[in-house]
Amino acid sequence: MSTQYKEFIVQPGEYTAKVFKAEWVQSQYRERDDNPDGNSLSLWMDLELPNSKYKRVFDTISVTDLLTINQARVSAGLKPYKQGKNILDKDVQDMEGQKILLLVDKYKSKAGKTSNIVRSYVEQGDSYDNVNEPSDERIPF
Repeated sequence: MSTQYKEFIVQPGEYTAKVFKAEWVQSQYRERDDNPDGNSLSLWMDLELPNSKYKRVFDTISVTDLLTINQARVSAGLKPYKQGKNILDKDVQDMEGQKILLLVDKYKSKAGKTSNIVRSYVEQGDSYDNVNEPSDERIPF
């Protein structure tokens, strides 16, 4: 199977993706008083599109946003993390290779660049109407 990664924008909607990479990172865009190092879960996901095309989307979720991290894990068919545990000690690579259901949107940055963003993670069998949408705080630009 040929994998094609071209810069194009997909229409907003629900997509199935495969998690290509999952890792803990430090992001300057996620630095806050309660997370001064910007510790975050970084996900690289390949949207499955018709004609064997793929679109890679990225998401960086602050460790302080356990709800969204757990929504991503449950969407991938994995167990959620428990509150109060040191989340950075968890191995997130179990997400790699997993199918995940995403609600994807378009976003235009202040610089005028349009890109696709992950609006939310959908639990398998759920529908868009049942998804709690995160705030735009997760959008770094």
